[in-house]
Amino acid sequence: MIKTVVKCVLAVSLAAAAMSVSVSPSFAAKKKAAAKPATCTAPAWASTNCANGVCNLAWCGGDGKWYPSPGFCWEPFCWAPKV
Repeated sequence: MIKTVVKCVLAVSLAAAAMSVSVSPSFAAKKKAAAKPATCTAPAWASTNCANGVCNLAWCGGDGKWYPSPGFCWEPFCWAPKV
């Protein structure tokens, strides 16, 4: 009886391992297809939300996304390009 249980457990574990290996590439393909291209190239700064002559600054992270910065600049003298 124990030998039969061991054989069943071994067969189920081998089947589960085979399924996990065969499914993994499809998950990777979906993730790669869903990945969006980077919107910027680090290191970079840009001005955003210009209102009443003051612009907020944003910086480009290593992952290619814009992040808000605590800095600001006066619109006529702002050195960062607008996003």
